[in-house]
Amino acid sequence: MNSKINCYCLPYDFIYIHRAPTIQSLCAFLSGWFLTLRKVLAEFMLLLIGYNLFRVRIFVKKFVVVVFILCTISGLYGCIQQIHGLFDFEIAWVTSDPHRFGLIYISGDFRKFSTMSDPSAFGVIMAAEVYSIPL
Repeated sequence: MNSKINCYCLPYDFIYIHRAPTIQSLCAFLSGWFLTLRKVLAEFMLLLIGYNLFRVRIFVKKFVVVVFILCTISGLYGCIQQIHGLFDFEIAWVTSDPHRFGLIYISGDFRKFSTMSDPSAFGVIMAAEVYSIPL
């Protein structure tokens, strides 16, 4: 069954929610208003793109399945990092930046980051995957 998701009021709610910061920044400098307007328009465009992509429930279900599979692959690679340790190219990437090294190498051990940019992103994605299992 290809039922559509009825969500006509969502763009209007988004506009009303973001109107307050835009009006507030009008009282300040004009450059602050442009920064706020740019951010609001970018978020609004992202909302419209997502709204157009996820109109049909079957597409939403397929998207969730694909994201779940990609998160599972990332989790498995995190397990490989835990069992085997970091590979040479990963250690070279971590040690190339002293700030990154300080964030990833803690208490004599490397934090696992799998295919993500850092361990924090990996933890958030894995937590989100755990909550998506009942879906």
